[in-house]
Amino acid sequence: MLQVLFRIPLHGPWSLGPLGKPPGFGFGFVLLVWLVGGFIWFGLRWRASRSWTEWIGPIILWLAGAVVIVLIPDWSLRGVRNQIARISVRIQRGQASSADWIARGALFAESLDFRQALQDYRQATTLAPDDPEPHARLAWLLATCPADDIRNAREALQEAKEACRLTSYRQPHCLEVLAAAHAEARQWEQAVRWQREAARRAAASSVDSERLRLAELRQTLSQYVRHRPHRSRYGHSVPVFGYGFMLFLGFLGAGWLATVRARCEGIDSQIVWDLAMWIFLAGILGARVFYVVQKHDQVFSDAKTLSEYAIAAINVREGGLVFYGSVLGGMAGFWVFCRRRKLRPLQISDMVVPSIFVGLALGRIGCFLNGCCFGDVCHLPWSVEFPLGSVPDMALVLRGWVLPDAVHSLPLHPTQLYSSVNAMVLAVLAWAWFSRRRFHGEISALALITYAVTRFTLEILRGDELGQFGTRLTISQWISMGLLAAGLALAVWCRRIRSHELVDQKGGVTAEN
Repeated sequence: MLQVLFRIPLHGPWSLGPLGKPPGFGFGFVLLVWLVGGFIWFGLRWRASRSWTEWIGPIILWLAGAVVIVLIPDWSLRGVRNQIARISVRIQRGQASSADWIARGALFAESLDFRQALQDYRQATTLAPDDPEPHARLAWLLATCPADDIRNAREALQEAKEACRLTSYRQPHCLEVLAAAHAEARQWEQAVRWQREAARRAAASSVDSERLRLAELRQTLSQYVRHRPHRSRYGHSVPVFGYGFMLFLGFLGAGWLATVRARCEGIDSQIVWDLAMWIFLAGILGARVFYVVQKHDQVFSDAKTLSEYAIAAINVREGGLVFYGSVLGGMAGFWVFCRRRKLRPLQISDMVVPSIFVGLALGRIGCFLNGCCFGDVCHLPWSVEFPLGSVPDMALVLRGWVLPDAVHSLPLHPTQLYSSVNAMVLAVLAWAWFSRRRFHGEISALALITYAVTRFTLEILRGDELGQFGTRLTISQWISMGLLAAGLALAVWCRRIRSHELVDQKGGVTAEN
């Protein structure tokens, strides 16, 4: 799994690099993609129209986008530069404390000026030799800095041991720094030992900030177990999450497949993309609302103010989307769209069912990358051990199934991949049966019945949800039974009114009577 596929550094290279070297990947690369993509788009659209008046607006927006991409890196550092300037004024006046030197060093590190950060941290240790914080900051920079000329394993060990001595080897943060210093010195057994101790201390701590870092501590522990030193990510970057990226691919794949079916049925493809946007937005909203309602205690556990409640309600970085919620939300958006456009819902739903399953198949791969929707404990050859600190690993730690200092996660069923394969099989089935349908709604009924049965079965292997309503059945299994009943009822109802459906005449989208 890989929650973050890659990061686009705001302060990365602005060019593709010298000939023969790997290309830099920063906002300079983003600018290049934007410019090339714009040229390609304009070239394709130029064949349709040669009137310059139609191009003024798009060209202005395109150039404005390029200007924004150029200015974003500088804008992102304006706040950092202002804070550095304010602290520098106090330092020049002789009014600075060790905390000011530490704060300025952290800001310099964030702006990738590691040498100046190193000087500030050393100055802080001189001013406050009995304070563990400057020793820990200096050791962390010396052990984890991405710049090779800054790292110094020997000095990092000395500073880390001093920070731990001043805290009697009890503070998780200082123990984490000591583990990083040992890893930089390639002393892996010691690195694992102290990182495990840091995890134990964090789990037992009464400080919320230390307990919340338990997942991060376990992720770093997995690197030391594999004999890999830790490297800090200084500076701003834009993460591209695997979950969101696969949702995006699922949306594009589902939309493209629906346009193929629409052309076969004589339907305007523009209607398909309009419908796709309605279903996508309504589905995301429904999936999030369903999750928040189902797990409101977990979602709002740390929220105290109105703004914190609002942020918690929309924060989907840890997953937080339920497929059945997207089904309900998508169905609502689909129904409203058909009513507004005066389309036959059953005729359109039969057309888009295979696309929905394709989107689900790609979305479940995103679940696998994120770690949500994980399975129960499994000892089969294809079981998956998710990384330490990942969503399933931390869920097992919180349930008490895995110790906070364990160096291995439990092997689990890859139910996300099971669901992805299941969705692809159902997509092929719905696509193949389309030409054999006898009445509008038959494919939709078939989809409801088959998905309800397979989802109910797959839930038996899931380990992320517990039983509801005093039973061993999960909420998804209860909804599956409801969908099964709805699919059977739809099949019976459509069969009774099939005499009014002219499915053999492909005249396009017909108005609803």
